[in-house]
Amino acid sequence: MLASTRDPDGRRIVLTAVHEPTVRQAGRFDGEVWYFLEDAGPFRWLKVVVHYEGGEGWIVTAFPRRSPPS
Repeated sequence: MLASTRDPDGRRIVLTAVHEPTVRQAGRFDGEVWYFLEDAGPFRWLKVVVHYEGGEGWIVTAFPRRSPPS
């Protein structure tokens, strides 16, 4: 099952970039993972930063990128 949530207006938000990333990398800090989704919109890449602690994770930030992950 694809992960999703609802916004305050009840609209469904699908977490595609985290569920099926094009690229996955370790982040800068312990417990952090960077997920990249290619062709996610007007920019070439979407980067999603997730922090994991105690067996759970939460999205810290997400933003578009023009360049691929290195």
